[in-house]
Amino acid sequence: MHHWTTHSGYTIYRVLSFRCNVFLLTNGTMHLLIDCSSKRYRRQLVWSLAKLGISHIDALILTHAHFDHAGNSHYIQNRFGATVIIHQDEMTFLQNGYAPFPKGTNWLTQFIINHFGNLAASFGTYPACQADQSVDKTFSLDIYGFKGFIIHTPGHSRGSISIIVDDEIALVGDALFGVFPGSVFPPFADNESQLIHSWQLLLNTKARQFMPSHGRPRSRELFQKCFNTSNHMS
Repeated sequence: MHHWTTHSGYTIYRVLSFRCNVFLLTNGTMHLLIDCSSKRYRRQLVWSLAKLGISHIDALILTHAHFDHAGNSHYIQNRFGATVIIHQDEMTFLQNGYAPFPKGTNWLTQFIINHFGNLAASFGTYPACQADQSVDKTFSLDIYGFKGFIIHTPGHSRGSISIIVDDEIALVGDALFGVFPGSVFPPFADNESQLIHSWQLLLNTKARQFMPSHGRPRSRELFQKCFNTSNHMS
């Protein structure tokens, strides 16, 4: 199981890496789960948490309400006693168990959404969940014993958020992708100009490594290069 340790001794485990990366942030006492994947991967997620000896989760932080990030929210909330945290603009989607698919950002993904969007919506539902805590622009993780904070990083969706841990590692949801060589640009986003603005917010932090929900971690250097290119083109 891949894991990273920050200078304050926090450990971030990648507990799932199938349809969507799921991360567990722990200081040995408090445990925060970032996203929870889709219903299809529930068994693998529970197995990974059991392997780490996790029987209680203090908070489930959802980067946004799409099915592949929030599909097991209700289950995690009830099975592990987790406080569910999400941006206020995503709360209604979570309690309805469905969030609309974002727009494509290239010709292929635009074609997919235009021609198969309705079909995709048919399997994009999940058990509804009532959030316990909403986030607006920022939210400190001090109450959970971590040096870190949540920031609003819209673009992929209106209420997308990112988690900055120890001024060192950023867990960014779908604000970045780690799938395509030499690029961090997501194939789907509701608002590309908002996305680029959110990239600036992320680069304004001291984070050196950026963990997307799809693919591999991205370095600050690559992220900065992609930002410079996208910002110049816009």
